[in-house]
Amino acid sequence: MVVPGHEAGVDAQCRGWMAYAVAAHRGQSFLYFAQLQAIAEFLDLALAEVGAQVQAGVAERDLLDPWTITVEEVAIGFAVPTGRARALVAEAMAAVDRLPGTAVLLRDGVIDPDMFTTVVDRTDIVDDPAILAVVDADLASALGRAGHVSVRAARRIADRVVAGRDVDADRRRREKNRSRMNVVHRDRGDGLGGVTITADAEESRLALEAVTALAKGCCPNDPRTPGQRRSAAAIACLRRIPFTCACGDAATCTATLSAEEISQRQARIVIHAVCQKSVLETDDATEPDDAPEDGAGSVRRRDRDVPGYLDGHGPVSAEEIRRLAGRPDAVVRDLDLAELFDPAHEGVIGRTWQDADPYRPTATVDALVRALFGTCTVPGCERAAWNCQLDHVEEFDQICPASGGPTCLCNLDPKCLKHHQIKTHLGALRPQDGWVDDLWIDDDGQFWTSITTGHGVTAATRAENQWLFPQLTGLRCRHRRPEHTAGDLDPSTGSDDSRPRGGGLQAATAYKHAWRRSVRARHRALREQAEHDAGPPPF
Repeated sequence: MVVPGHEAGVDAQCRGWMAYAVAAHRGQSFLYFAQLQAIAEFLDLALAEVGAQVQAGVAERDLLDPWTITVEEVAIGFAVPTGRARALVAEAMAAVDRLPGTAVLLRDGVIDPDMFTTVVDRTDIVDDPAILAVVDADLASALGRAGHVSVRAARRIADRVVAGRDVDADRRRREKNRSRMNVVHRDRGDGLGGVTITADAEESRLALEAVTALAKGCCPNDPRTPGQRRSAAAIACLRRIPFTCACGDAATCTATLSAEEISQRQARIVIHAVCQKSVLETDDATEPDDAPEDGAGSVRRRDRDVPGYLDGHGPVSAEEIRRLAGRPDAVVRDLDLAELFDPAHEGVIGRTWQDADPYRPTATVDALVRALFGTCTVPGCERAAWNCQLDHVEEFDQICPASGGPTCLCNLDPKCLKHHQIKTHLGALRPQDGWVDDLWIDDDGQFWTSITTGHGVTAATRAENQWLFPQLTGLRCRHRRPEHTAGDLDPSTGSDDSRPRGGGLQAATAYKHAWRRSVRARHRALREQAEHDAGPPPF
């Protein structure tokens, strides 16, 4: 942790203070690890002493449970409620006994305390020691190679690992959670209250989309925020009262809130679930009667248990995927990855855009990119991928498509409307103030994205759902981005003799795109050097 000097420029100080804050955050992870280790040592000694006294007949009392008393001592030491003390004890035991490999990531600052708390909670359903050891190893590997991810992303990683290693865990969790399905009301204070509906993941997702579709019927002059409109629409549905636009001018209102219009919008509601084709195959196709238990039939049975992904929720078990596919309103479509391949070159990504419009990806590529990344690719943003826009990382050239970024897996990622707009328009006057994103495929065939802010803060993240598509591992794209040449902008100064002369939006945009190409080329060179020195990111 180095405090930036005041003699440096504003940009350098901004980078320095952010680096200082990130280092402090990693330091908190180490201190939390040390705290859990100390609690675990305390528990071992305290409970061992109590047990020895009981065995010696010195303290044969059943009035107070020694475990409860020990937890209460932790509560007193940290001045927290008993429930929080119990959670601390559970995390301490997990760090020492259940998930020691994942706890090392906490010690090293790769994950933060909130992430560790989350993965401990999501893995507590695993009770077989042998399976738990494998889950810990997989979880440590997945989180260690995920890059810069959020707590919710860490939760999804934990769910995917558990679902993949313990087939019965998801069923046990669902049975355990059935009692939590409810509708509850909470007083929020200041004249507000909240109604929480707990239901199956797909049903709650459909309900949210239905309310959103109803709220979108208001005219542009409705003064309420999107959240306020959704709230009013949900209450109207539950109370069976009309939902109306709040613009207040019936003469000019263009709201589309008739029963027919609402029905048409809600009929277009779709939620997406993605899985391997083998998951939906019948038992007869995947489990031949004459197959040996540890032979090919066993492999196919394991393939049938690979978890899937529900857009806006996260990993779900193979059993849950089959239940979703069996719904009367479900439509099952094959995602034919063979359409991506260049027939003339094995293992090379080929046709990826529509013949009539090179700016538009094919339906296969559109679905694949959204499923591959799962959410908006800006770290921390949890907007579901099918509610995002697909963005050309290296900008597509509408005038001369061959001169811009390709419409391909190597150059498309989902971004929510807000982050897409920030990336597109920030830095219009001075490119150095804008954000620069990048996308690349590493030597293992893993897809990575990164964002560099105007103050030079860079965060790299691996595609969250790469595990869904093992067929993509090792694929290569025939597109190559232009390397940084002497004619490009110097990213350290933002100046170059080749800057487009004249004025206007087109020249400014061309200059901004050239700047971004230079920054991406510099980052690519630094990344390749880092990979050579220390392995793949996050280094």
